[in-house]
Amino acid sequence: MTRADGYKRALEPMDAVLELSRMAQFVGIEDIQTLVYDLEHTAPMSAECALARAFLSWRKQLEQLPRASKRDRE
Repeated sequence: MTRADGYKRALEPMDAVLELSRMAQFVGIEDIQTLVYDLEHTAPMSAECALARAFLSWRKQLEQLPRASKRDRE
């Protein structure tokens, strides 16, 4: 496998979404809220602030979804 093959695989949209969703569960909502608060006071119009806000919103939505492992046990 070449280096380019690795990049092509990483660009698969569904794979990327699944990996991001899995990794996002390890980031605490409180930590993201603190980051958003800090960015809103230091760089409110930055791309990083907008991304942090979007990530916080998405992370909160992930909390509302049933987890696959819970569904499998029922």
